[in-house]
Amino acid sequence: MHQRSRLGNFLDRVKTSTLLWILLFGVLLSAVLFFYLTNINHGIESTIDEDHEVTIWDAIYFSFVTVSSLGYGDFRPVGFGRIIAALEVIYGLVFLAIMVSKLASERTSTLIKLVYASDTQRRLLEFIDTANERNEKLDDAIINHDYFSVSNLALQNKTAFTTYKHFINYHFQYGDIGNDWDARQLVRLMKACSVCADLSNKIIKQMYTDEELCIRISSYLKRMASFSDHVANKYDVDSIQRFHKNIKSQKQAFDTALKRCGNDYTALRKNKSNPPTEALLKRVKSALPSRPWPDQVHKLVATDLRISNKLATRSISILMDRGYFPAPEEKF
Repeated sequence: MHQRSRLGNFLDRVKTSTLLWILLFGVLLSAVLFFYLTNINHGIESTIDEDHEVTIWDAIYFSFVTVSSLGYGDFRPVGFGRIIAALEVIYGLVFLAIMVSKLASERTSTLIKLVYASDTQRRLLEFIDTANERNEKLDDAIINHDYFSVSNLALQNKTAFTTYKHFINYHFQYGDIGNDWDARQLVRLMKACSVCADLSNKIIKQMYTDEELCIRISSYLKRMASFSDHVANKYDVDSIQRFHKNIKSQKQAFDTALKRCGNDYTALRKNKSNPPTEALLKRVKSALPSRPWPDQVHKLVATDLRISNKLATRSISILMDRGYFPAPEEKF
């Protein structure tokens, strides 16, 4: 990675107004030297009128003309004044180069910031859209008792919240994130995270779960809480603080539920399961083996689809009532 020189870093930190004051100080100091050296015939003299008495204003005028390298010729340096004039010319050229590079650098920095801010805002909007999209898919998967979709989305959430945290940390430190627009978008992102936290407890209350799924949910809740902490520490906004509080509360509720259930994940289900949806019935139909069915076929389907035995039984009964399958000769 390219490292800037100390001088370059120093010039970036110095304000343009400060440089102008330094330039003015050098011009006035040279003018004072020209004026006092003139009294001992080592300053400046007029080339038009040899009897002209040099004043302080003449010295200031000559100093400005010299530092800009114009040199009108109505005054000329003599004696040690030549050395001062030569140094002032170099001083002026150096300052001219510094000012030009400084102004060009500021303009470039402004353009880069605009592009940078635009990309940052685009990324925030993408985060919000994808977070809301995952929440919708997760809610549908819960309703449809789609264990594998929930597990996959939980893994995506884990990656997403890690990305959010690194993104926010980086741009807080090096970027321009922190304005009002960013704050409004972070409120929306925190809201999406809060909804996702609510869904985590909805999963264990309404779906079949096991150790693997609960670990994935716990993992993304941990990363979500860490991301939420960073945002809440940077923004003292009521809505952000409210969403942050809900995220922490839902994570605590989830951890408490896991601790109490031990390894009996069926004990996590508190609410009545959603009835079989068309999507679930379709999956059950595909999971059913060819006839004749073995004993307790519902357990085979439940194991295959990761749903409860009761839900598998209800789904098979609905399919049979609709005439998809002939009535079995034996009960299952």
